[in-house]
Amino acid sequence: MVLSFVTLLYLPTHQSIVAKSIPEESRGTHVSILGLMSVIGGMIASLFIWGMQFIPENGITFIFIVLGILILFIYTGVHKLMQFDR
Repeated sequence: MVLSFVTLLYLPTHQSIVAKSIPEESRGTHVSILGLMSVIGGMIASLFIWGMQFIPENGITFIFIVLGILILFIYTGVHKLMQFDR
């Protein structure tokens, strides 16, 4: 119950902050990437819950760090592509 309440507060607030900080012509792209990253993050997190039986704690931490850096590179790559298209 508390988790759903926090989610109901967090997501609209997060989306409105992103929407206000992004220019209007590329707002839809950024919000859709934000939603995609949330879905991918949820899928990866559920896989790690299953994988905790087989992967040590340091290995999971390393994988999360690598995935975070990879997501940053993907996001900056998409951002550069959007700037190039204009």
